[in-house]
Amino acid sequence: MPSLSGYDTNQESSQASIRKVTISRVGSKDVLDITEPGLTVAIQYSDGNAIYVGESSPGSVKGAEVWRIKKITYDGDGNATDVQWADGDTNFDNEWDEKAGYDYS
Repeated sequence: MPSLSGYDTNQESSQASIRKVTISRVGSKDVLDITEPGLTVAIQYSDGNAIYVGESSPGSVKGAEVWRIKKITYDGDGNATDVQWADGDTNFDNEWDEKAGYDYS
């Protein structure tokens, strides 16, 4: 996976204020494209894949209910197969720290 400026992709979770992130296809890996300007982005990786991606306004605390969070699932070959949103919506009303406890649809 290509590295992101300001990110250490080997860590469980990273956070930085960014304008745009594009990860080009590497082998069979899908593209992750985050383009909404001016948001803080937090990413949790597992086995080199982004599993959870959260977005919030800059300076947001990870324990505050101000995040929208998507969960990405992958097939056995590491290809993204589904993107689902916490609580089934794109509202900025979730806690990044509680991402694993939400229902996604």
